[in-house]
Amino acid sequence: MESNNQINKLGQRFNSAHLADSENPQKASEKSKFLSFSFRNVSGKIFWFAFLLIVVAVIGYLFFSENGLARNAGLMEKKIMLEADNLRLEEENRQLSARLERIRNDSGYLEDEARKKLGLVRPDEIIFRLAEEPELTDDEVKEQLD
Repeated sequence: MESNNQINKLGQRFNSAHLADSENPQKASEKSKFLSFSFRNVSGKIFWFAFLLIVVAVIGYLFFSENGLARNAGLMEKKIMLEADNLRLEEENRQLSARLERIRNDSGYLEDEARKKLGLVRPDEIIFRLAEEPELTDDEVKEQLD
């Protein structure tokens, strides 16, 4: 602010000294106003240019810096994916805990699992295995229908 006043005072001194020789005082006054106004206008333009430059720099920093908005959006997406994985793993953990509790407390469940997975049988049981019919292809089905 103080530098603007100094510039204006210098402009007025220059105008008054230069225009003192002029024959038309009205013209001298108009020229003085013009020079004074142009100094203010230039300082205003510099201010707005600097302000715009600062705004562009801040926006650039917000978007492209190491901790900018683009990285923040990526981190938010990753957080959502991790939370979904966490929920899935918690459900899997609950199911495994329930199965473990059943294995510890239910002897029938343990026996059924041994029969299914290991093919175990009791000594007094007889196993009958029935042959499965092979699946027919489309051509074989057509032949049987004809």
